[in-house]
Amino acid sequence: MATGNQWAVFFMETDEDDVIFFEMAVTQAHPDCVVERFDSFESLIDGVAFHGSLQRIILFINLTMLTGTGLDMLDQIRRSPAFDQVPVFILSANTNPDMISDAYSRKVNGYLFKPVSFNQWKELLRPVVLFAKNL
Repeated sequence: MATGNQWAVFFMETDEDDVIFFEMAVTQAHPDCVVERFDSFESLIDGVAFHGSLQRIILFINLTMLTGTGLDMLDQIRRSPAFDQVPVFILSANTNPDMISDAYSRKVNGYLFKPVSFNQWKELLRPVVLFAKNL
């Protein structure tokens, strides 16, 4: 759990390898961030309750999850007024322009192509997390 001046970076993901790379990349680039993983909307809500507020939270959602699509999760999140100010990013290997447009029409803050190596994770997440902190 993030404390004090830390940021909570919530990652909705079911692939363990991606979680490991994501967490290492974020915490190396941004030591003031704590990564928490969730695999469903319900577990995310529990995490928010445990965190205590939606301030200083950044959310990343994998587009294809075992528990539903990232767009379904995004819809649930954006229907909740409490999440209005939370930056939300989709991570996906899908480069279909229609899918990307669909994500933006659902109020995602960014659509990111999922990296395949640890160095790519670091290069992708360093500026994105910095951007999200300044929204």
